[in-house]
Parts: sequence; C-alpha cells; structure tokens
Amino acid sequence: MTQSKRDRSAKVDNQYSFYQSPVGNILLKSGNEMITGLSFCGSSSIQTQSDCLAIKEVELELDNYFKGRLSFFSVPCALPGTEFQIAVLNQAKAVPYGETVSYAELAESLGDRSKARAVGRALATNPILLIYPCHRVIGANGAMTGFAAGMEIKQALIAMEKEFRQERQCEP
Repeated sequence: MTQSKRDRSAKVDNQYSFYQSPVGNILLKSGNEMITGLSFCGSSSIQTQSDCLAIKEVELELDNYFKGRLSFFSVPCALPGTEFQIAVLNQAKAVPYGETVSYAELAESLGDRSKARAVGRALATNPILLIYPCHRVIGANGAMTGFAAGMEIKQALIAMEKEFRQERQCEP
C-alpha cells in the first residue's frame, strides 16, 4: 500500500461545535482530538454537543479567555500550512496578551522585516483564530488592518485584552 492510499484511508474523527462568545458566535472544529478550526461565524440556531475532549477543553479555555482569566491557550491544535505560514502563526502566538505588534515587527522577529506583506498573507489564512492570535498584529502606523472576522471584532478583542491586562497589573 502506498503512502497516499494509507493517508486517504486513515479515519479522521471530525467534530463541530458552536460557541457563543461576547463578541460573536464561534465555529469550533476538531479532528483526531485536536482543534483544526476556530472561526467567527454568523448567528447559529444549530445546537451542537460534542464529546470531543479537545472541543470541551477549548470551550473551557474560551470561557476563561473571555473572562480575562486566560492569556495563553494550551489546547492541542493541528495547524496546516506551509513551513512559513506555521512559523508566522507560531510567532503571532508569542505576542503577549494585551499587546500588539506590526506586520513588519512580526516579519523582523522571523528574520526578514521586508516580508511584512507575506506575513499578512500568512495571517489571512489562519484557520485557528484566537489560539493563534492574529488579531494582535496591526499596521505599521497603528492602524487596524485585516482580520477574517472583521475590524469590529478585532478592535473588541484588542480592547478586551488590554483592559483585562491593565486590571491584572493593578491587583495587589
């Protein structure tokens, strides 16, 4: 049996669930007990109940994230993409909670500031929003640019994180 036939015959346990967040409905996708997608979607009247451990774990982490109790997701993810796309998304995940960086700064952290546009294209294909927080990447002049879920949600997420971060810094 060739590798490609084995790959096609491998069973993938895909599951879906919807999560209602304060900034919009989120579609959660999993495969083989790993998160494969997290995206904002329109209103959903579909009620789903998943027995997938990864989905239950990410729902709990999302609850804590939106309450300001979680700043870094730890749920296992299966991140598709090229080596460059994965490097960009992993670097976006390293941007501290409540902070932002420019596309050029993110490109520079990967070794080549001139690849800012390529970084933007890689972030535009991010299938696992929030966990790989591309909303923390902004334009060089501080402008809110590009986010698959829209500028209102990007601004709301950045504002929420900054507020919770400031509250934490004020605690004794």
